[in-house]
Amino acid sequence: STLSFAASDFLTGYQDSTGGNQLVHLRIDSLPNHGTLKLNSVDVALGDEIPAAAINNLTYVPAADYSGSDSF
Repeated sequence: STLSFAASDFLTGYQDSTGGNQLVHLRIDSLPNHGTLKLNSVDVALGDEIPAAAINNLTYVPAADYSGSDSF
């Protein structure tokens, strides 16, 4: 089933090397092998930057009939 994201899902992995800065965007550096990342129902491409305010509109849609783990 489709997995929805929230900005809080990414805060534990966020590191600010200068200190005090908030998460501004996510850069997509890899794509899932068994599904698709979508932003507002549009496929996300490698290198896309997702504004922090739009993360709630980011979803992972697994490939049809796929069951198992995936990473990106």
